[in-house]
Amino acid sequence: MKITIPCRIIFAVACGLASAACTMVPDGVSRAQIAFTAESYRWHRWTPSMQNILHGPDRDGVRVDTPDFTWRAGEQGSGWWVPGQKTIGVPYKWGGFDTVKSFERGLRRGLACGDVFSEGRRASLHGAVSRWAVGVDCSGFVSRCLGLKRHYSTRELAELCHPVEFGNLRTGDILNSFNNHVMLFSHWLDPQRDRMVVWQAGGDTGHKVEASVIVTARLQALGYQPLRYKRLVER
Repeated sequence: MKITIPCRIIFAVACGLASAACTMVPDGVSRAQIAFTAESYRWHRWTPSMQNILHGPDRDGVRVDTPDFTWRAGEQGSGWWVPGQKTIGVPYKWGGFDTVKSFERGLRRGLACGDVFSEGRRASLHGAVSRWAVGVDCSGFVSRCLGLKRHYSTRELAELCHPVEFGNLRTGDILNSFNNHVMLFSHWLDPQRDRMVVWQAGGDTGHKVEASVIVTARLQALGYQPLRYKRLVER
């Protein structure tokens, strides 16, 4: 389903494109800057090659599975990018913390583009992170959007935030599931606030940065915690 971002958020992104000074704030980050960064990952256009495919051990012996068109994994969905074809969205990579620019550099160097999630990787944590693949995972994406200097995991992000109520979520707030998954809130889809649009890297079947429609009650049932970054500057 095509996700449309409201005009007020598009305006914030346009301001970011026109001038970084529009959204950059000292010692913090604005909601407009968060939205700008999220959308830049979501809409990044790139063209992979056969060199960017890897299914097997990298040079360090770490297993990598790129989400290209040859990859299939049942409930985890299928790969999506095709060598030689323009594609949109920075791919999910377990442990990834790339900027859009560093992703492009890795792409041109022939590194693996993306590395899909598995429970085995979660069990191994940092031991399953490949140096020979590029992209972002869910918490790496959120860390970049918040302007953080390093990758903060879903086990750490709550320490940087204040809790908020679901009904008070605003653009750029966080939805975190400890040691599981994290997303950024974009906007509500209805006055009752039963459904929302989020930005996320990965998800139920996705393997890239995308905007998704989520039912509020589902997140509540799964134990997601709504959070607001302490150094977020309201503008």
